[in-house]
Amino acid sequence: MPPGSVSLQTSNPSSVLLEGGQSRVGLRRQSGPIARTNPVNGDLLPTNAVEARNNGRFQVQSNTNWFTSKLTAAAVLPYAVVKGVLIAVDYLMLTLPSSLIGAVSNRGLQPADRTDFQVQVPGAAAGQAATGLKLDGMVLPKLVPRGLDATEMREQVQAKIYRGHDILEGVRNGTRSAEQPATKKDVSDIAFYLQARGQLANEGTAFSSGAFTIPDPECRIRNFLDSSPDAYQRDSSHTSKFQALDGARHRGIDLPEGGGSSLDEAMPYGMETLLYGSLPKNEGMRMPEDRLFLKMESHGAWLSKPSPGYEPDGPRRTAKLHDVGAFVGHSCSFLATRGKGSAAGSRKERIPDFFKREFRQLLKDAPNAKTMLLKDSPMDSSMGIRVAYRNAQDALLQTWNQRPAERKALQGFITNIEQRFTHPDVRIGNEIILENHASGASLGDALESLASEHPNQRLVLGGLMQFATQNEQAWAEHTVDRPTDRYDAGAQQRFVAGRMERELARFDNEKAKQVLQNLEGAFGDRTKAMCDFAVEQLSVTVDQIKSPEPTVSVGLSGEVVLSVTDEYEYENSPEAVLLSRLTRMNGQVGSLVDQLKSRLSLPVTEHLAPASIDSADQLRPLELAALAHIGVEAKYEQPNSRHPSSGEIVYQTLEDPDVEVLDGLT
Repeated sequence: MPPGSVSLQTSNPSSVLLEGGQSRVGLRRQSGPIARTNPVNGDLLPTNAVEARNNGRFQVQSNTNWFTSKLTAAAVLPYAVVKGVLIAVDYLMLTLPSSLIGAVSNRGLQPADRTDFQVQVPGAAAGQAATGLKLDGMVLPKLVPRGLDATEMREQVQAKIYRGHDILEGVRNGTRSAEQPATKKDVSDIAFYLQARGQLANEGTAFSSGAFTIPDPECRIRNFLDSSPDAYQRDSSHTSKFQALDGARHRGIDLPEGGGSSLDEAMPYGMETLLYGSLPKNEGMRMPEDRLFLKMESHGAWLSKPSPGYEPDGPRRTAKLHDVGAFVGHSCSFLATRGKGSAAGSRKERIPDFFKREFRQLLKDAPNAKTMLLKDSPMDSSMGIRVAYRNAQDALLQTWNQRPAERKALQGFITNIEQRFTHPDVRIGNEIILENHASGASLGDALESLASEHPNQRLVLGGLMQFATQNEQAWAEHTVDRPTDRYDAGAQQRFVAGRMERELARFDNEKAKQVLQNLEGAFGDRTKAMCDFAVEQLSVTVDQIKSPEPTVSVGLSGEVVLSVTDEYEYENSPEAVLLSRLTRMNGQVGSLVDQLKSRLSLPVTEHLAPASIDSADQLRPLELAALAHIGVEAKYEQPNSRHPSSGEIVYQTLEDPDVEVLDGLT
């Protein structure tokens, strides 16, 4: 508390700051002592209300419900009038020619400044090149001043996208200090990055209304946003069942100013608040990992108390003038969207109408599986696709009581989900699902997933890949003083086995049995087959790097020189490194099986060869996504060639237009 201030304590934490001598009409002090700090030495001095009023700035804490109810009553009528005018303007904008409303609709920007523009979006993987994207011009804030140059404005948007990516990466990997609370600019930059990444995930198609979920282990991103002095807990109609879980109340951070010439507090499409809340890993909710739900909205909701009640450790802030108008606006927006279902083009988490129809049809086509299909209310607004997907998979395993027609219906339903939706294992409806790079996983994460009935394929592959990478670094550090031991394969194998054993020690025997069952069952067989297929494809690429095609050059006297070079260090190429790690991953699966059998006193048997995968056409979309997650990209599935002049690998089946074809060259 600053010197010369007093605090009138009440049961409500909200407060109003007043300067000495100001009127306090309508604010009543509760009974009890008033304390004032001595501005000279900071000691606590007894005083009375008159003395407090005459001694500079002081703080009065009042009843929030009384304060906000008076403020709401005073502001509802004028706000309703303004809201009605805005609705009328929106209607005119839909009916009148654009030439007549351009100045109004663009809010200080000429129509030419609202055209689509090119940006670069940083990749999710560390070190991954940025991807070009044509961003919707209407993503720019409504209240940009007329004096802002369009080129500068677009440059600022690009900078915000890069900075938003860097903030999230810093928070995830722990380099962003907890002593740096989130600012409004941080929130704004994160919002623009999410919008750009979301458009990429939406196949490049822009959308102005949508929700996002991103991985958030240990709630790092949620805690970072909670550190904002503007964060508060609020009511929300989204993912309501999750909000009943500990730590999952929804929060909001308002940015109502609309930005400015620097766009520091702007949000995409003129939105004015960021809604966010945890989706914790929870078997009852069928959520296999910790995620964070985020959504940009047009109005905040500070006056909407969270229906399950406030969390003691959650963020709180005091009332602000814009809260009343935001509350009314949010209420109007909520009512306006009722009954609209999953509108076309929307990327909200609503379950698509066509999916609901297909699920109802499945209940008719597979009556023996109906009870299992309806488990955990898949059509609830917090459950959705991930629950229906998993229920159908569980039902398909129960083939003893199903007719062939029912099994066919279940398989068709599962296949349709996998073809239409990315990440169905964590999806509710039409929301944008964003993932981190595999480097964020660990062997522990992979084992945790393998200890469940339905392992997450991306998480398992990512954890195994990360373990292979970490083993290289750990072994190099272990032998730093003994370089001759570095190439002792037996010693290295024992070293890796010890690290693996420590990870397995976290499980009791029941979970260890589940891990073993998945590794030796259909999931493990398919995973090993995928890795074998990836190794075969990468081997072709690495062989071509190792033994390149002949190169042609012109000598000093003009003669044509045909030569083969071996100067390229293929061992250090990205393809060779990836191939080496994939090969070790398969060995790690075998080692895990052996260790688990030894621990459970089961006989160690010879490892069987997995089923063969001969082409990428045999891989399901989720399996292709899982391989891409660990760096095995689609380009490795095609025959490759080496550029005869630059020596670069060309991942094309068609003729490279930059390569001059020399007749008679063999």
